[in-house]
Amino acid sequence: MGFMKKRSNDGNPSNKRRQRQKGNNHPNQHRFGRVMAQPPKLKLNSGQYPTVSIAVPGSVVSNAQTRELQTQLAGQIARAAVVFRVDEVIVFDDGLGSTLKTLSNYKRGPRRSEGEDRISEQSQDNKKPDHLQPSTDPHAFLARILQYCECPQYLRRKFFPMHPDLQFAGLLPPLDAPHHLRRGDVASFREGVVVDKDAGEDGSYVDCGVPNTLVQIDRVLSP
Repeated sequence: MGFMKKRSNDGNPSNKRRQRQKGNNHPNQHRFGRVMAQPPKLKLNSGQYPTVSIAVPGSVVSNAQTRELQTQLAGQIARAAVVFRVDEVIVFDDGLGSTLKTLSNYKRGPRRSEGEDRISEQSQDNKKPDHLQPSTDPHAFLARILQYCECPQYLRRKFFPMHPDLQFAGLLPPLDAPHHLRRGDVASFREGVVVDKDAGEDGSYVDCGVPNTLVQIDRVLSP
């Protein structure tokens, strides 16, 4: 009586795939390598969290040809900083920045030639006061756009008056930062600004973005 030899299924591709999957599930292995198997803890021994800062040269917006592109580039930098949980953005001068062009593709009124557009824009800029002149310094422009993006939406009109650098602020992407709360969001903390409304000796009124409601605090602050 002969004995039948047991056939091995190791050569089956499906079995090899299962073995590879079992090997990948090892607790000491990670698909990004050994370094990511045990990511470093961000919390310090003192119980505080470190501040993540990045440095961006202001010359990055010098390559953009128009104000629209310059504004969109600054908004993309702000959005990337929020996605990677950056706490601070430092704009520094690397010595490579050039004078920004204040030209725009958006024109009002009948269509004119490029030379006439430049002459009209220069004449209009010369009539404006100094604090309403468009920024030709790339560092000042980038810093203003980043500060505008960081501010919650319901506080922007109070902190940022009308300025030529913010002409195309509508092209900026929403950051969806943790402190950018919408009207119906419920949170333990909200950023606000003290308004000029008499609350007596009991405290002050603060605009925190709550629709049609001012929050009263138990501390007297000047607006």
